[in-house]
Amino acid sequence: MTEAETGRSTPEVTGGLTNASAARPDAALLALAAELHAAEVAELAAVRRLSATEGTEAEREAQAAQDAAFAAWDGLVRRMAALPAETSAGIAVKAARLARVVHDGATAADAMLAASVARDVARFAPEAAPLAGAAA
Repeated sequence: MTEAETGRSTPEVTGGLTNASAARPDAALLALAAELHAAEVAELAAVRRLSATEGTEAEREAQAAQDAAFAAWDGLVRRMAALPAETSAGIAVKAARLARVVHDGATAADAMLAASVARDVARFAPEAAPLAGAAA
């Protein structure tokens, strides 16, 4: 069936999200999660490059690139922490990042995100607030 026959339009896909998703709760968190994944890949590549250039003239440039990649990644985690989740998908996106902390180790931005998840849990399920470490 065509759009004219159904009366519904097919959302245009842009950057992995549809235009319709902009109106969805937590669309910003989902978009940040995709950006965060790309930033993690870039930061890991920068760490590997830095390791490969240790003791060479290229080390200073590699360190600057790694610092910039980390700053970009850190900024995305902080942006996620600043956005309250509106749905379980939003909480899941934040929790997925925190699950990585168990493996990777926590940063200050991760601590901000953990506090944000605790606040979200307290809003969604006030009875769980004491278990989440957040005030209801």
